[in-house]
Amino acid sequence: GDHENQWLRVSVPSDPCSDASGAFPVAVFVHGGFWKQKWTADNTCVTSAADDLFEHRFAVIEVEYRRREDDGGGWPGSNEDILNALEFTALLVSKHKYSLDLGRITLIGHSAGGTMVLWVAHHASKVIPSLVVAVAPITDLVEGYNSRLSDEGDAVELYMKAAPA
Repeated sequence: GDHENQWLRVSVPSDPCSDASGAFPVAVFVHGGFWKQKWTADNTCVTSAADDLFEHRFAVIEVEYRRREDDGGGWPGSNEDILNALEFTALLVSKHKYSLDLGRITLIGHSAGGTMVLWVAHHASKVIPSLVVAVAPITDLVEGYNSRLSDEGDAVELYMKAAPA
């Protein structure tokens, strides 16, 4: 997208894939952090997992998205950023000639990122992940709101821009 917080970091092993498909499996990472600006793809726990999977010959795509403070961020914009990033992987193959196996995409999200990858997996139509891993997601936003989740107790309300019903 056009916003400074809509970007991807794509890491593909430099040597050819020896797999029968000739393309690398893909791990798409979405960071968490209560949808807050202070948490990014560069300073959350997904960075070490991304490095590990890259070392195990996965192509790794780290997704940055608009957070609740950003114009268009929060609900539903942040989710749409992740969906658009997932579907952009098809262009990485067709237009940019990356060796990515679109049939072996794992979508991984932690915390707020986990919440969004569950939504994205349900709404994906062009590129369908073969596996979705949501680590510590908020699966019930009403309960998350009532429980006042986050360090300040307002993460769900600020993400939704309202009390969820």
